[in-house]
Amino acid sequence: MRWSMAFLANSLKPKKAAQRPLIQALALKKMTEMGLIRSSKTICYLCGNQAADSRDHVPPKALLPPASDDYPRITAPAHIMCNSNASADEEYVRDLIIPEAALFGHKEAESSFEKIWRAWSRDAGWKRYQRFLKDHVIVELKTPEGLYAGKGIGIKPEIERVKRVGRKIVRGVIFHDAQAVVAETDIVAAPLPVRDVSSIKTKDSRERYWQSLSDPSCLHTMCGPASALRRVYIGHPFDQGIVIESHFAIILWTLYFAASVMIPLDSVKKEDFKFSIDETSGEWIRSGGKNGQQPAAVDRQ
Repeated sequence: MRWSMAFLANSLKPKKAAQRPLIQALALKKMTEMGLIRSSKTICYLCGNQAADSRDHVPPKALLPPASDDYPRITAPAHIMCNSNASADEEYVRDLIIPEAALFGHKEAESSFEKIWRAWSRDAGWKRYQRFLKDHVIVELKTPEGLYAGKGIGIKPEIERVKRVGRKIVRGVIFHDAQAVVAETDIVAAPLPVRDVSSIKTKDSRERYWQSLSDPSCLHTMCGPASALRRVYIGHPFDQGIVIESHFAIILWTLYFAASVMIPLDSVKKEDFKFSIDETSGEWIRSGGKNGQQPAAVDRQ
């Protein structure tokens, strides 16, 4: 799989610019004043320990268009240190998808693309840019409608880095919806180009993932004109308790994450968490539980 990026074949090296240091002390002070840092008992959604000292955007702010009142942002509590461990991967995915989004006419991506070029003009950013070009090929670009859009540079992405970002987003969404801490290793995530999703869905329409995300009980959050979070939670009763089957469709410009994870209900701390209950004892059917009835929506309480 290759990502077509908005690099022109004759791109020139951007001019270097002075680096601007991040003053974390000032950021902490500002977050405290805004009430974003709560108490020492606030759980970090990444490590599960208390004393989270920041709020993390889910999906990462770098992967979204500029903030707008039309698209409220989801945040989850996190330790600055835990969150910073993912910053390099998030920068990588940003550099991967924003140029392509701008190329294919997403106006909201243009300002982010300008920021990327400024970042590439610094020493560390220029090294990232060079790594992108290491295994490139020249490709013909086409719009979603199949029209020729010129030539660009095809990039073979580092899939594991992209997957890590997808799994982190899933963990943040689950914490927001259910206040449950999920281990990264429990999540299965697959990145796909958005342009391929329609054909894959048609081919695999009977797969559990696609059927579950067509259910009326799905939750849907728009994060921007071309960014969205769709997910579904389905409870399966077992002798040991209820296990929540969950599936996610994460759309970020030209990138689609298909993800799934099983969550023990005991790990859910949000009292008003709602999910559909499977009454068929292990076999979920899209049309509903027994006798063709829809699965009942139940509260966590």
